[in-house]
Amino acid sequence: MIVANMPRCNVMKIIKNYKNNKYNHAKNIFNDSSLKSNNFHSTRTIHNNKLIACFTGQGSQFPGMASELYQTDQTAKYMIDEADEALGYKLSDIMFDTSSTTTSLTLTSNAQPAILLYSIIMLEKYMKNKLNCKHVKDAGYQIALGHSLGEYTALVATGSISLKDGVKLVHKRGMAMQKAVTVSNDNDNQQYGMYALMPTTYENALELCETINNSNTNDTMIVSNVANHNAKQQVVISGHIDAMEQVISLGKEKKYIRRATKLDVSAPFHSYYMKPAVIELKDVLDEIEFHDPMIPIVSNVSGEIYDTSDGIKENLLDQLCGKFFHLHVHIYIHTYISFLIKLSFGLTIMMYAGTVQWCKSMDTVDDYHDNDMEMTWHEFGPKPILSALIKKHFVAGKLIECESFCV
Repeated sequence: MIVANMPRCNVMKIIKNYKNNKYNHAKNIFNDSSLKSNNFHSTRTIHNNKLIACFTGQGSQFPGMASELYQTDQTAKYMIDEADEALGYKLSDIMFDTSSTTTSLTLTSNAQPAILLYSIIMLEKYMKNKLNCKHVKDAGYQIALGHSLGEYTALVATGSISLKDGVKLVHKRGMAMQKAVTVSNDNDNQQYGMYALMPTTYENALELCETINNSNTNDTMIVSNVANHNAKQQVVISGHIDAMEQVISLGKEKKYIRRATKLDVSAPFHSYYMKPAVIELKDVLDEIEFHDPMIPIVSNVSGEIYDTSDGIKENLLDQLCGKFFHLHVHIYIHTYISFLIKLSFGLTIMMYAGTVQWCKSMDTVDDYHDNDMEMTWHEFGPKPILSALIKKHFVAGKLIECESFCV
């Protein structure tokens, strides 16, 4: 989950001023007349730099998404119909609904396939209309990545899985995540959630969570962990409300954080409490055949590159909920006065917690091939959320272009 207040994209195109290192933030250029003009050139021909495709995560959906595209674009219509068929229900009806009172699109089981589908439509239209090609490798992209759900979109974009498998997979992922919370919460959704801590470092947030978790060893279910490391000074924690409030209190006492914002989410994503969802997701993943991606992908959990299908399923499971270990020891001492003394203590160790290592992922992209090479990032999704993080992360001159393609 990314903390950002981003408006819905308008139909516009902003051309960067290269000499002044201004960023290009193109929002919908698919029907732009410049596409047919000789003044427009493929990104591959005007930049001798790294070209990166990135994909947004949950929270970027909006009512009415893709409804106009469905009526005007045959490629979009075909892909939406294909997704409806794969899912066995009309996701399109939920996406097209512009009612401000509808809650169906906010359900994670619907939001996830809707965002994945929309992001792939944006990518396909960009490649077709601007570059006249069908695959990310032919388009000149050297590496792909996505934020949480966006990693699944990257797998579809790179040909590791099909669009049909992709929407089915994230739909079932969303159902499993919501079900896990219902079971864990015992019908009380206020027990769990997520908070954004700002400004603070990943190391400080990790220290705070570990301190509080180890102090709550009498009740192993009262824990929290770092869910997202989005920026150098932006960290999101996830877990039990009581544990997170203790983390926030300790963080302010230590002057590690100044403010904490509770996020409007339906579940404690990327936390210990997603453990029940891992079991269900594993069964779904076992039914899907993964292929080697045509270009490398950056793993959310490790922040490292993978370019084969080996380990993809494990990565996706670890992304949902990392591995925890709780040790509880009973020591019995037989004294000389013929009675037993029982000493009991516990220790919760977070080996890793399914943290989305977005900050590390951006650095990995920078280091890939040649870290002196300038970069062009293309973000595909319903709203331009990642672009703001990318621009803030890199110094001027290193990142020469950051475009967001949405409608």
